[in-house]
Amino acid sequence: YSRIRRKKIKIFFSIYIQLLKARPDRTPPHDAEPPQPSPKIPGAVRQVVGAIIQSAMPQSYGTRFKELDDKAGRLSYKKGRLMVTSVTRYNDEVRFISAHAKEAGEKLVRTSHGINPGTAKFLLANDYEYDNHAYLSWGWTSHEQYGERFHPVPSPLLSKFAGKHRLRSSELIFVGTKMWSQPELFRPIPQPKGFLEYRKAKRIFLEGLEPEPLGNCSYRPYERSASDFEDLEFIRVSHPDLKICPGDLHQALLGCRLCVLDHLGTTLLIALAGNVPTVCFWNKDKWPISPEAETYFHTLEEAGIIRPTPRAAAGHINEIWHDVPGWWKTEKVQRARRQWCGQFARTSRVWWLHWLRTLGQL
Repeated sequence: YSRIRRKKIKIFFSIYIQLLKARPDRTPPHDAEPPQPSPKIPGAVRQVVGAIIQSAMPQSYGTRFKELDDKAGRLSYKKGRLMVTSVTRYNDEVRFISAHAKEAGEKLVRTSHGINPGTAKFLLANDYEYDNHAYLSWGWTSHEQYGERFHPVPSPLLSKFAGKHRLRSSELIFVGTKMWSQPELFRPIPQPKGFLEYRKAKRIFLEGLEPEPLGNCSYRPYERSASDFEDLEFIRVSHPDLKICPGDLHQALLGCRLCVLDHLGTTLLIALAGNVPTVCFWNKDKWPISPEAETYFHTLEEAGIIRPTPRAAAGHINEIWHDVPGWWKTEKVQRARRQWCGQFARTSRVWWLHWLRTLGQL
């Protein structure tokens, strides 16, 4: 949506939430106090650890704490009113607003924002995402041990891509992701050594493609922030003529011949919601999925959308390249896509109607 339209939608929902009748907060109780350090730890060690914590404190909890706290405190809050927001762990300003809203008795409602919620295993999301009054998912209703506060609604983001794919080019768009050189604790992604293996798999995949699909391949490196390991430079050692996919990735996907994903990411949601012909491969041990999601991912594997290795993915593409639309439109493939989207990438042309109904019940 355009910036102007997003602003209008935001204003509309803000007015609607203001008009809703306040209801009791069903947020589960938090732990009263954090665990205390063991008395066996010497006092001198505690002082050193305390000094390290203070000196390494993030900016928002250091010199800017009072600034952000005062700004959030000047806003108006109302007990029993809904506060609807997406993930806040990346936005310090919203974190402070959320804290003030909770203290004032507002009911915090989080909204889904990517592929990990609902699908990832060992995602410790309760502390920063699920432990609120309610959570609006993109189709799923349970996620391991995280409770029963999930409410499925269509995704506004995915709804604007729903069924929009129209074949306009012979391009194979190969999409990569960011590679971290430091451990990312509590996240269902490869650790540094795993990312080095992930990077090698790119070359293996490209080497397995026959000349025609390889000649139409355009690589899309991760561009939202710097990748810790060299990406495009690494690939071009073995494939110096590999083309790059520039500009708007989503619009390119909606017109390409085939999308290839080597990781479990939000692009998979957009591609399948948009009905973009897609082939994936990744190490399932490095991107672990929740037990509830296994059946749905298995249907994608049976349909050939997810392949077990980069060589298998390349071989599959070589087989279907002469008629990608014919393969993609088969009932088996489309059934697997529809089932998966119904659970993790739900869309609707009237998504706002579903949101109004659900918010009205919270």
